[in-house]
Amino acid sequence: MLETFKRYLKQQTPYRDGDTVLLTVSGGIDSVAMVHLFKKAEIPFAIAHVNFGLRKNDADLDEQLVRELAEELKVVFHIHRPDTQSYAIENSVSIQMAARDLRYQWFQQLARDYSYPWIATAHHQNDVSETLLLNLTHGTGISGLHGILPVNGNIIRPLLFSTKEELFAYAQAEKLKWREDLSNQKDDYQRNFIRRNVIPLLKEINPSLEHTMARSAERIRESEQLLKELVRKKQEECEWKDGLYYIPEITHQFSPYILHELLQNYGFSYASLQQFIQQGSSSGLQLSSATHTLYTDRKQLILKEKEQEKEQEVFSGPCGVVTIAGHSYELDVLPTVAAGAISKDPYEVMLDADLIKFPLTFRIWKEGDRIKPLGMKGYKKVSDLLIDQKIPLPEKNKIVVVNSGEEVTWVVGLRISEAFKISEKTENILIIRRF
Repeated sequence: MLETFKRYLKQQTPYRDGDTVLLTVSGGIDSVAMVHLFKKAEIPFAIAHVNFGLRKNDADLDEQLVRELAEELKVVFHIHRPDTQSYAIENSVSIQMAARDLRYQWFQQLARDYSYPWIATAHHQNDVSETLLLNLTHGTGISGLHGILPVNGNIIRPLLFSTKEELFAYAQAEKLKWREDLSNQKDDYQRNFIRRNVIPLLKEINPSLEHTMARSAERIRESEQLLKELVRKKQEECEWKDGLYYIPEITHQFSPYILHELLQNYGFSYASLQQFIQQGSSSGLQLSSATHTLYTDRKQLILKEKEQEKEQEVFSGPCGVVTIAGHSYELDVLPTVAAGAISKDPYEVMLDADLIKFPLTFRIWKEGDRIKPLGMKGYKKVSDLLIDQKIPLPEKNKIVVVNSGEEVTWVVGLRISEAFKISEKTENILIIRRF
């Protein structure tokens, strides 16, 4: 086992000769075996033990065994006794989750304080099988099927080449001392239930279950890497522009997995994205998370962060500034002779001030809005105007209209109303500039 251990450590982890490794040791057979393998391989290490105080005298006896082991081997011993129950209550988590958080937080603190490059845990192939089955039972993506990784940041798992049974045989042959955690004999926890009830049944079908599942997990990890490469290539086609994220070439055959990877930081579940894709690529579909909205626009998807701004502002005027939808509007009234030439800027308009009824309402457009476009006799729906202009769906939801009473005077950036245009009879001009 020693040679296999050294080979696995060299091939599967970033450990380099001379590195001092922090070993996390509970006092159970797995971690004690790990300590002795590191000692026989002549690798420098320190030992860290957490006494959660949850099993009364048993926890103290575990600590005593690990302390004596460190003294016997003449290595540095670190001990931590956190208040696990208080942490669980304060953070509204289970005792098991609290214990996990506390021990890994402490391990990382030790690594920083003492410059340990690696933290080693004693996970083995049985843990891989249990994790895989537990994740599969709860429902998971491909990342939940690769089991426990040999390396995760600065955490290494140098025993993943071995089964529990092989570690037990090694410990007996080396006459090692360890302690049994009696809580592992109870079915109160899901992992224990799988270990004690499910895996024995599966081993009746395949006695080498742990080795087989470990090899399967390796192949799944390789497949995951290939999928990540596909996602990376797709990311190169996407771009952020003017606050919008464009994902091109979306069809009904587009992979929900790739889409979920692209949008994993924006609050969308895999199931919702899968259903969204199945609806097809026709324009106008949208899906919202707590923070973002996803739109279909022809054969592309557009992601937009939700805005928390007001959708309407009433301005009593006639001069001043109003802000809505991320932009400010400056209003001023001047005599015709002082107003100057009509600007060609689509975000600056001149209207007949004497035809305007204050207060003006600045708001996001809504279905049913209509305007009498400049040069036309009849009315046109604002929604049709936006379609004619091929405005992308996320941008449509930011279009502002300026109302005088019930009449739309200006669809900002697109059209002013015929009813409020400047004519030969105009004496005063209302100038509105967006900035």
